[in-house]
Amino acid sequence: MSKLSKLFGAKPNKEKQSEEPSPRPEDITLFVTNPVQPKNAEEQGDDFGLQFHLLTGEVKSFANLPIEIGRGEANDINLEDDSVSATHARIYFDERVGSICIEDQHSLNGIFVNTLPTSKNILRDGDKIKIGNLEMTFKDTGFIYQGS
Repeated sequence: MSKLSKLFGAKPNKEKQSEEPSPRPEDITLFVTNPVQPKNAEEQGDDFGLQFHLLTGEVKSFANLPIEIGRGEANDINLEDDSVSATHARIYFDERVGSICIEDQHSLNGIFVNTLPTSKNILRDGDKIKIGNLEMTFKDTGFIYQGS
């Protein structure tokens, strides 16, 4: 009897174990009746990918990363408010943690995720992001990172 069996109270099996070998991987066949096909950009539509829901009701949708957020016109999400820095935050996929992250770009007023101040944070579906005086909700509606 193994130490784990003794520890968890398993009783020894008095019947002799069968001597059949385990199946080899090449002997196993899997049948998939309805495989899920990945969508390409044209089939995904506006509701697929990453979305940012602003309190004004506006929805910004993205299928690629990184996403730049700030007051400057060159940003992917342009927030016209004096409390927002010209280049305020960046959203990207961090391969080390395997998640979508937000990072402050040395802004004056910082960023908040779910009311907590942060300089860098993992984003999850439904997170509330505050940039300057403006708030938005992050929605992940099926984003698949394609690699860099």
